Amino acid sequence: MIVLVWSEVPIFFGVVMSNALVAKGIQKYMAYGAIAGAGVNVLLNLVLIPRYGALGASWATVMSYCIAGIFFPLFLSGVRPIILLGMRIAIGPFLLALVIMYGLKYIALAFWWKLVLAAIAFALGAWATGSVGRKDAERIRQMIKLSGRG
Repeated sequence: MIVLVWSEVPIFFGVVMSNALVAKGIQKYMAYGAIAGAGVNVLLNLVLIPRYGALGASWATVMSYCIAGIFFPLFLSGVRPIILLGMRIAIGPFLLALVIMYGLKYIALAFWWKLVLAAIAFALGAWATGSVGRKDAERIRQMIKLSGRG
């Protein structure tokens, strides 16, 4: 699970990029990344599972999702600008999450306290880096207010 959880990064990135491609009417490119990712996954599984077992399968999954959702589309000129824009937007929050994760590794607290501390650190970091602004905070407040009425 420690390795497999990192597959969520390219999955979430791929979902956002898929929506952007559909919105632009160029969803035909989505299949190319999926085919490349599936091929890489099969090859990596053949190489990594016999030697590393489940850990090898986990790494094969992470790498194939990265190929399918992030790296292969960079070779397609029709979607490259969208992928590069998405990468520029996502790199800050991704690096922030990495720093928080590795920083919390050295703090001796119970899991739940680390979770709370991570959420606070991410919120403050996202605000400090400009990933989240005043309009985003106001929208969150509105959503919380509306959910309390249900």
